[in-house]
Amino acid sequence: MPETEILDDESSLPPQFVAAKRITMKDYMGEPTDFRNMVHEYCIRKGKPLVISDMHTLPGWDSETFSLDQLKKYRGEEISTLDFPENVKKEVVLGKFIQKLQQENELERDRSYTALRASTQKVYAKDITCPTEYAGSLKKIIPDYLLPHGPDDLFSILPERFRAENLMCYLGQNNTGTPIHRDLCGTMGHNLMTMGDKDSFAEWIIIEHEHRDKLAGILRPSQTEDLVVDFSNPPKHTKSSFMESDRAWLHNSMLKNAQFQAQVIVQRPGDLVIIPSRAYHQVRNVGVSVKIAWNRITAQTLQYAFEDQIPLYQTIIRPEVYKCKAIVALTLQHWNTQLKKLKNSKKPRSTEFAKYHGLNTDRNRKIFFDNSRILLALFLTNILAPEMTYVKPNIVTDKKDEVFTVRCDFCYGDVFHRYYHCEICDDYDLCLNCYSMGRSCEHVTNMKMHQSPKKMSDYIKLYKEYIQNLNNVIGASIKYYCEEDKEQYFLEK
Repeated sequence: MPETEILDDESSLPPQFVAAKRITMKDYMGEPTDFRNMVHEYCIRKGKPLVISDMHTLPGWDSETFSLDQLKKYRGEEISTLDFPENVKKEVVLGKFIQKLQQENELERDRSYTALRASTQKVYAKDITCPTEYAGSLKKIIPDYLLPHGPDDLFSILPERFRAENLMCYLGQNNTGTPIHRDLCGTMGHNLMTMGDKDSFAEWIIIEHEHRDKLAGILRPSQTEDLVVDFSNPPKHTKSSFMESDRAWLHNSMLKNAQFQAQVIVQRPGDLVIIPSRAYHQVRNVGVSVKIAWNRITAQTLQYAFEDQIPLYQTIIRPEVYKCKAIVALTLQHWNTQLKKLKNSKKPRSTEFAKYHGLNTDRNRKIFFDNSRILLALFLTNILAPEMTYVKPNIVTDKKDEVFTVRCDFCYGDVFHRYYHCEICDDYDLCLNCYSMGRSCEHVTNMKMHQSPKKMSDYIKLYKEYIQNLNNVIGASIKYYCEEDKEQYFLEK
């Protein structure tokens, strides 16, 4: 982690930095609709970072639940693999680690655990499985549409066996932090500081996606080369594995001559940070603090994932993790079922689905319509169309339960429907894209095309049926209509 001076005051920043927008939850206590609209407009549509302060003043906040002693009770027996200085990884009992950290930082503590012998200094306890008690407390504090697996989080569509662990705790202290990175697959990041000792905070440096190529010019020089960065001619659409490696630290001095301003958040207890899709961000901790972090997937973040993040992952060989193709298909399938129910209901706006998505207002119906249109475009163009061009005889159909379970063994991308399987290796699969590029194991002539048990015609039927139901149930009420028969172009090719 760089030893450069940490920014601790949003009101007094060097010229190359600007404070991110900060609001207080107190101003929206009685205006939930205004708050939801503001977050959607600023964070999702405009793609800007936001910090919401004073979350700890809400009636549902319980400081005792978020204390270090309580964390020891909730997760003390957990065995965590932590990175100690000199690149040493150690498995430790989390309760003993916390006890030692409290001792070294002279924090008030109970005696429930014997302190770890090794020093905890410069050790960041990351990706701790979030206690169920924390998840319950979040529901009392965070608006439901910002919650993990809430109404605006498409992760909730996935069956539990496919869901990646997404709600994590971070126990930080002096000289710890997270290098510059982006959240996976274009997801939106959320980070709530729930506990901090006196004067503790976290410095966030955020670079919006639109500045990615200029940022690549800053991070491009290696440690062994004395290169001068030409900011007048930055690289275009770079596919840098280093930028996506979660190993690059951004020094404040590196931004001195940048042609953009980095945004800064000084996060303290009670601050909820929202990081927009595809934004790069770096965190450095001062003092002892605990944060809860989670990601959400929306139709907009899926669009960004398919536009540039998934193609980038396939190039740099990085696992996709979040099963974006499956989320698109399963969301349309679920929403289509609910639209049918709305169409046949005598009181459609009183149904659970309508309340869940706020379909009683024109604004929310338009948002739902726009989200549907994004998902339909992704489903047809990015998911179904590539599969339609591969029509071969003697395709092997997988077993009934093998849907969305295959991953390419070369690029680690998720397979949606068809793929190539090596009949000799038996456990080697390739997506259509990798196979078409000549990627393979040593038995390239022994690979056979396989497909999931669900028929392609069923997916096309879902696409067509969804458009009809969307237009009839939602579109007609707001005078918006989605074009039909677009699939014919691909079917006739």
